[in-house]
Amino acid sequence: AWGEPAPGRWGDHGLRVAPPPETIARLPYEALHPMGVEQKRARTLAEVAARAAAIRSWCDAGAEAARGRLALIPGIGPWTLASFLGGWMADADAVPLRDAHLPNTVAWALQGQARSDDAEMLRLLAPFRPQRGRVLQLMLHAGVSAPKRGPKRRSGWVPGS
Repeated sequence: AWGEPAPGRWGDHGLRVAPPPETIARLPYEALHPMGVEQKRARTLAEVAARAAAIRSWCDAGAEAARGRLALIPGIGPWTLASFLGGWMADADAVPLRDAHLPNTVAWALQGQARSDDAEMLRLLAPFRPQRGRVLQLMLHAGVSAPKRGPKRRSGWVPGS
């Protein structure tokens, strides 16, 4: 919504490039709310955008330096941190914690167990250190997922009938 039109034909089709961090840092919460960004995440987004230059320098210093400093920004938790480090910093060992599905995926793939938690997921991935994040990505790309929870539906059953 706040970026420039994309170059070439892409801009002709309505595609826009991401706005610069300074633009994001100045946006009021009310501007982000219609896009589904609640107030807490809007504050985190503004804080990260305001620190964009510093964050770039932290990343230039390597994944471990970035991990320590990014973790101090309010609103950046273990899931966001590991997702960033694994996806953008190529940290092969980054494992997102506090995810609703990843522990179940790992437990299902490695033990045939449908439900798990972060501690068990880390225990199961321990033999793969320092490649735990890559092993997790391989599971996800292979389509591994634990059985879904929820009520079973009878064949032919229609809600409300």
